[in-house]
Amino acid sequence: MNGLLYGIGAVSAYVENTSVNATGAASVSATSSETITALVASGAAALEGAGVAAVSVSFAGAFAANEIQVATHAYVDGGGSATITTNGLSVSAMDTAQINAGGNGMPAYADMLSADDKANIMAYLHTL
Repeated sequence: MNGLLYGIGAVSAYVENTSVNATGAASVSATSSETITALVASGAAALEGAGVAAVSVSFAGAFAANEIQVATHAYVDGGGSATITTNGLSVSAMDTAQINAGGNGMPAYADMLSADDKANIMAYLHTL
């Protein structure tokens, strides 16, 4: 199997190249149930200093990605001369993967900056 097409991991249930003779029903099932729990947090801080005319500005950011790659297969293949005789056949494959991601994000700094601080930052940004 190719990981790019079918996922990195695999969960399989199968009957292959063999005969099956059951008086009742036959069942083949595969279930994968992966869970990723991720907490993403970011933050930023800025310092400024002023002499005659000095301003400092800082920016910050964060990125996070979560991915689950699992191929889930179920099949019955009796092969060339094999026979499958049952009173019913059920084949199922189910993937119940979950990604639980959370975080509070970056806190707001609007209340921490004075009106002069905000004006100085805007003036600096206009020079860029």
